[in-house]
Amino acid sequence: MSQALFERATNGRHQARSAGTRPAEHVHPVVVDVMRERGIDLSLRRPQKLTDDLGQWEVRAIRNDINARVRQLASDLDGGSLAVSRGSVS
Repeated sequence: MSQALFERATNGRHQARSAGTRPAEHVHPVVVDVMRERGIDLSLRRPQKLTDDLGQWEVRAIRNDINARVRQLASDLDGGSLAVSRGSVS
């Protein structure tokens, strides 16, 4: 659900991935129904298994997001001046 809602909200400007360690064969029918109420058809989507490659893509995106949020918080707490080291956090 979150991947489909994100894809709609960003209109293709950003990528999303969704996967699980024990995915079902099909999206649950109740999920398909409630998403259809929002005009999103999930009936042809298939849950994905979380692979190493997919996991690495999600982990890097999370790291980058956390880094941006932490730097923004530090800047906000400092009254707008970034006192955190300007070195890259990789």
